Amino acid sequence: MMYGLRGFIDRPQHNGENKRLAAFHYSQALQHLQARINAFEKDTSGFVFDDSTIMGVINLAMAAEIEGDLTTVQTHVDGLLKMVSLRGGLKSLSMHNNLQVKVCRYVHSSAAHGTRDS
Repeated sequence: MMYGLRGFIDRPQHNGENKRLAAFHYSQALQHLQARINAFEKDTSGFVFDDSTIMGVINLAMAAEIEGDLTTVQTHVDGLLKMVSLRGGLKSLSMHNNLQVKVCRYVHSSAAHGTRDS
């Protein structure tokens, strides 16, 4: 979330320090996401794609969309759909924080902007 927030807030300023902070948060987000994916590959019976992981991928996709990097948006949305599928579909997502709605809204939005083929 920090990467997306930092990139959104600092985007018009193009300050070198702000870019370094955004890059740091982006690197941290990718490291945490990769650690979750690696944990899943080692033990597929474990539950590693929790709500916070899915929200992290949504935030990375939104940040890429703000930057205009549609290839990265597509990659994140594809990964998001795979994670939701591995969890058991939309019905498996938390309702208390409206995660189902957020996933559907973002996938629909990316399709409307031409970043999804289907």
